[in-house]
This record gives sequence, C-alpha cells and structure tokens, in this order.
Amino acid sequence: MTPVLWRLSRPLRPSILLAAFGQVVVTACHVGQALCLASALAGLFADQPLSELWWPLSVFFVFTWLRIVLMGLSEALAMRVAGLARHYLRQRLIGQVLRVAADPASDRDSGELSTTLVQSVEALQAYYSRYVPAVLGAVFGGGGVLLLMAYFDSRSALVAALAALALPFTDRLWLRWRRASAGGLFASMGRFSAYLLDSLRGVTTLKAFNAQTRRRQVLSQQARDLREQAMGVLYAILMRNGATGLLSLGGLALVTALSAQRAVAGELSPFALLAVVLLAREAFGTLEKLDKTFHIAWSGNAAAAPVIRLLDAIPGVPEPIEARALPTHHGVAFDSVSYTWPGGCEPALHNVNFTLEPGEFVAVVGPSGAGKSTLAALLMRFVAPDCGRVSLGGVDLRDLRVNDVYENVSGVFQHSVLLHGSIEENLRMGAPQASDEDLAEACRVASLESWISSLEKGVATAVGEGGARLSGGQRQRIAIARAWLKNTPVMVLDEATANVDVASETHIGEAIERLRGQRSLLVIAHRLANVRNADRILVLDRGRLVEIGDHHNLLTRNGLYARLWNRQHAHEASPQTEEELI
Repeated sequence: MTPVLWRLSRPLRPSILLAAFGQVVVTACHVGQALCLASALAGLFADQPLSELWWPLSVFFVFTWLRIVLMGLSEALAMRVAGLARHYLRQRLIGQVLRVAADPASDRDSGELSTTLVQSVEALQAYYSRYVPAVLGAVFGGGGVLLLMAYFDSRSALVAALAALALPFTDRLWLRWRRASAGGLFASMGRFSAYLLDSLRGVTTLKAFNAQTRRRQVLSQQARDLREQAMGVLYAILMRNGATGLLSLGGLALVTALSAQRAVAGELSPFALLAVVLLAREAFGTLEKLDKTFHIAWSGNAAAAPVIRLLDAIPGVPEPIEARALPTHHGVAFDSVSYTWPGGCEPALHNVNFTLEPGEFVAVVGPSGAGKSTLAALLMRFVAPDCGRVSLGGVDLRDLRVNDVYENVSGVFQHSVLLHGSIEENLRMGAPQASDEDLAEACRVASLESWISSLEKGVATAVGEGGARLSGGQRQRIAIARAWLKNTPVMVLDEATANVDVASETHIGEAIERLRGQRSLLVIAHRLANVRNADRILVLDRGRLVEIGDHHNLLTRNGLYARLWNRQHAHEASPQTEEELI
C-alpha cells in the first residue's frame, strides 16, 4: 500500500482488519478440510475399515458447512468496508468540492470532478474492501498454511514459499512498469467525461451553429483513444495473469513432484504426502484470490492521485485559523481593495474604496471588464483581495468562517442555477424551515404571485434540470425570492436583469424596489435605467472607481456615467452598445 492509500485508509482500518480476519478464518476452515480429507484418503489407501473413516469425514463436512457460513460473513464484512469507504470518501470529497468549486478562479472541470467523485471512489472502495483484505489474508492465512506444511515437510514448504514470494514480486514489477498507463486511462476518462458533459449541455448551441458533426467526430476520436488505452491496460493485465498463473501452477506441480519423490523414498508417510499436497493447494489458493484482485490494486493506485489532488487543493479563501464572532452591525466596507485574477496581467480592481450602509441601495455600473463582477465575488468571499480588506460590520471577511459570511450575504447572479426539483424546493434551499406565509411573501416580493397562481401545481411545479422548463426571467425572480427568503442583511445582485425580456426586466426591477430598505443592496447592472433610483451609483472603469454619486449628480458631471447613459439612450436598439455595457 502506497503512503497515499495508507493516508486515505485511516478511519477504515479497523473494518479492513476485521474483513481480513474473516478471510484468515475461512482459510483455517480450508486447512481443516484438507487435513480431514488427507486423513480419510490415507486411511483408505491403508485399507482401514470404513467405520474408522467416519470420524475424519464427519469433521470434513462440519468444516465444509462452517466454511460456507464464514464465507458469507466474510463477504458481508467486505461489503461493509465498501459501504464505509464510499461514505467516507464521498463525504470528504463533496465537502472539498463545495469549498474549492466556489472559487471562480478554479480551473477544475465538472466532468473531471464527476469522474473523481464516482469512478475514483468506486476504484478505491474496491481497493480497501477487496484487495487489502486479500493481501492480509494471503500474508497471515497463507503464511500459517506454509508453517503447517513445514511441520510435515520443510523442503516442500520452502519450495512453496519461494514460489509464493515470486508472485507479489512479479506484481510489484508489473505495477511499477504499467502504473503510468493506468493513471493515463483515468485521466482520459476524466477528459472524455468533461467533453461529453459540455456537449450535452451545449447541444442547442451546437445545433444552432451546425457544429454537432464536428463535435461528434471529436467525441468519437476521444472514445476510440479511450478504448485503445483501456484495451492496452486489459492486454497488460491478461499477460500478467498468465505469468502469475504459470508461477502458481508451476509451484504447485513442483511441490507435488518433490513430496511424491520423498514419499516414494519412504521419507514421507501417505498422510504427510496428501497433507502437503492439499495444503500447498490451499497456500497457492490464497495467492490466487489475491491474484484475482490485482486489477483492483492497479485501479486503486491510479485512482488515488486525483482524489488526493482534490483533497489537498487549497480553496481560494481558506478558513481562518481563529475565526472571529459574527458582527451585530452589517455595514460593508471596501478599504483600498485591489485584486488580480490568477494568470491576469492587469488588476481587475485597483485601490477601490466605498461603503454600503445597512438598508442602503448601492449600484455598480461600468463598461465590460471594469471589475463589477470581481467586486461581487470579493463581497461574496469567493476570492480574497490581494491588498486592502473587505469588511462586514468592521470585521475582515477573511477573519470570518465562510459559512458565517454566507449567513449574512446572499447573491443573485446573471446565470442563476436552479436545482432539479419543484419551485418550492428551490425557494426553501436557503431557508428549509421557512413558513408558508414567508414563502408567499417571498413570491410577492419577487413578483411571482400571479405566475405561480396560474400554474396547475403551484409551487409544487417541477422546474426541470437547471430550471430548463422556465424562462430566464422566471429563473431570476425565483432566485431573488430564494435570496429574500434566506433573510440575509446583505444582498448582491450581479447582472440579475441581463439576458431577460422587457417584461421580466420590469418584474425584476419591481422586486428590487420592494427589497429596498429591507436589505443592504449591492446591485450590478448593465442597463443604467434599472438602477437610476439607487441611493448611490459606483462607476468602475478598468478596475478603478472613477465616479460615485446619485443619478442626477453623475449626469451633471458629464463624466463616464453620463457618456454611458447618453450612448445607451441614443442607441437603445444597438446591439453594439448592449454588448459594450454588459
């Protein structure tokens, strides 16, 4: 077991040892059967009366039934280890995914994450539930059998031990030779899964651009490459199985020939000869069980690397070593905040200073790439500033637990995600204990009342995967109602009205107005008309806060805000202007 696999096995070790003990007990039953059978056959060859053979045969059948029962228990123990391994690994991995995937700078693909969570975990559970107990069973069970063989014939036991040691040595060499190909197979599976998932998500876009044929060709090529890699791995396993099978059968044949020669020479009794041969068969039998799990060891070694990489990944904003208590005041302050995205050349935000008082409505506008969404990501604690600090109630967000931040700040984004389920399930995501009255009030605030009342099943209506059965405006309003129901003092709306029709935009605007005064609102908008009534408007340009004031004040300055306003209203129907402001 590699150090990585040993590290992952910490909470599973007692259960693994119990499963291995079950295999050793089963081997002990096999030994009992072998000795009883050897005694009966030796008596038969010595022309003993059948009445004297009754006792060893009776004990033989007792061991047979006991072995059957213990094999069932051993299988149950192995399945228990498998279940514990799945639960433990997925619990740790899912928690880590939720921490790491929230980082907007993360380059981890959802397909690769899915492969790690499903296929890598399955490979590791098999490793811990099948391979490791088989190794321990072979070492202790097979070792005990060899010691018993040595009692009858030390030479045959030595030959069997040498042949037995050659098998794991061969496995070790084979693993070292082909481990890279197994790791490459898992990596290819992750890439193929990611590409396939992206293709399924973007099937409408692919059809619209007549690109489905090209995409299908790439998928077909990746599938062929994956098949060739899998067949290469399978071919190597078959070759290795042939080599180890030859060693096992050759060792057994050599032990049989040697013990038979000694029996002919009068050095072994018939009982000792039969006992040695049957025990040798059992010794190699434990190794054959281990041999059948070799592919599991191969897969487990390959699957451990992506699991450890994910578990060792550092979130964009790690938890504080000593977290501070939640503040009672919920004012937000950006103090000399600068931030550059990983791999970026220019700072997305540079020396930004502003405050958001409790109950205040502050809007953020500016051209594309000005840093508006970066500002939202900093307030949501998805990332941490390179310089300066973002504080809530005077406490740096980096000194608060991530969950504590999310208890005080909620967000509605340009592409709001709805989970597969009903409208009500999505609304209650952040407030599962909310009353029906609160749910109805959230729908009223988000202008959802009339639409939901027109649905046959009301809030029990299914939204489809990702909200596919709803329009963009309906998804956004559900997201606003969900954020309102969560009842956080601070709400961030990042381009909540983007990519929706005029009617939906009007409804969302009405919802924002209803939230005014009830929450501290930071609203990022590309259409300036939607935020003209904000208490203050922050104007960003190339990561710098260039203007701040209310709508009328900013217009009189004739600065960037005034130019954006005039351009938008002069060319309301121009796609170019829309693109520039998004």
